[in-house]
Amino acid sequence: MKPLVLPQVNLNGTTRERLVEQQCAVMEHLRATYAAMCEAAPHGRDYHLRPEEYHEARAAWNGSA
Repeated sequence: MKPLVLPQVNLNGTTRERLVEQQCAVMEHLRATYAAMCEAAPHGRDYHLRPEEYHEARAAWNGSA
């Protein structure tokens, strides 16, 4: 992943406040997305009689399959 290159605040560009608001909004949405993904992750209770499939589902969810 490439590092984020921050914009240069200047008189003709977006205000510093608006840039911060935009970045904070993105972070808020990413936190909500992360929480939803954690909630939706495979859980062993849903593979009670098929534990080997749970491990496969979990690995696929984590991107390690």
